[in-house]
Amino acid sequence: MKKLLLASVLTLALPAVAYGTTSKTLPNTTIQQAKKEMKDAFCQDGRQGVIKLVSNCYLESNNKDKCMLEDSVLIVFDKQMDDMFKAQSGQGVNPDGFLSDTAVETRARIYFNPRFGSVKNAMKYFSKAGNDIINTMRECEKN
Repeated sequence: MKKLLLASVLTLALPAVAYGTTSKTLPNTTIQQAKKEMKDAFCQDGRQGVIKLVSNCYLESNNKDKCMLEDSVLIVFDKQMDDMFKAQSGQGVNPDGFLSDTAVETRARIYFNPRFGSVKNAMKYFSKAGNDIINTMRECEKN
């Protein structure tokens, strides 16, 4: 249920706003790097490739904003794919460990809430870039 809330907030395409010490927008270099990484991972290895990318980002990268952006995109994209599968077959895709509600809530508590005060604030910050990245990832579906 929390994952659904997180996904629905991000897809609203709200304008970026400042929170605490957060700049008003993500640096373009961060957005472009995330866009390339997400598209490459999804085109090459699908959903599991993106899960691995995001998981490794949290473990290895100092740029947690990029990790949270990629995580947000993954959650929303996975929800959109699940909705599509449900519409076509009547059955959704069960989230694996990394995308389970518990895992998503844990990452929100550890990364999103301390940085932005709430997941809702974080989603406002990431929404424009996130929507752009999702559109780029969809290019893989056309190939």
